[in-house]
Amino acid sequence: MNKLNACCMFALLAFGLAPQALKAADPEALCPRQNATLVGTYMSHGTGTVKDVGPVAAVGTITYDGQGNLVNPFTLSVNGMVSTFKQTGTYTVNRDCTGTVVQAGAHYNFVVSPDARTVFWIETDADTTITGTATRMEPTDAEAQVHPSSGLPRPTPQHAATLQPANLRVRTAAAIRKLPRG
Repeated sequence: MNKLNACCMFALLAFGLAPQALKAADPEALCPRQNATLVGTYMSHGTGTVKDVGPVAAVGTITYDGQGNLVNPFTLSVNGMVSTFKQTGTYTVNRDCTGTVVQAGAHYNFVVSPDARTVFWIETDADTTITGTATRMEPTDAEAQVHPSSGLPRPTPQHAATLQPANLRVRTAAAIRKLPRG
């Protein structure tokens, strides 16, 4: 009887924990890094309305630390009254690239692209209709060299325009015209 109980207990544990293990190793996850998906500074803007207050618009930056914390300095216009703020908050990125933010008592839902370049967000508090977008700001070459482990892709060099196919053809044609004819 003890052997039967032990087998049943083992089976219960195995089947109970298997979904969690499978979920952790989910190759279909769009954002397997979860909170670490968002690292770096994003430029953000949002617009909408607050019931009984009027239209609102905001622009600023959001810096995510990859561990669930953010800093958000921004300028806000509420019914034409302009103010600046700097708030901190927390965020959670789910494996399906959806997530939540809590910042200064306000609540937001968002979707981040799997490459973490764009975040679409909406405030979820009652009596508000505010939506916006945040786009990752690419670091300069100097910043990428100072912070090579930031997780951000290396930016395109500033002189990359000279390497574009159209420019390359023009430069090649000019070089060919300068060759000695013989």
